[in-house]
Amino acid sequence: MAKRKFDPDAPYQGISGASRITGLAQGYIRGLCKSGAAPCLRVGQEYKINMALFLQQLEAEAAANMKSEVKA
Repeated sequence: MAKRKFDPDAPYQGISGASRITGLAQGYIRGLCKSGAAPCLRVGQEYKINMALFLQQLEAEAAANMKSEVKA
């Protein structure tokens, strides 16, 4: 069986690809998918994450955290 190639420009990524791009742990991303907190689709037994929406979500959360740290 041939190895799958990693394409960082693909609009949908599996958990391992999303982990490579974001630097987040695979288990953390999997938990977000299972809880419905990440923009993803279940394709068979795999999750496919919409990277554009996921990166926007992470940016928004980071900005909210920065605002709360400044107020504290």
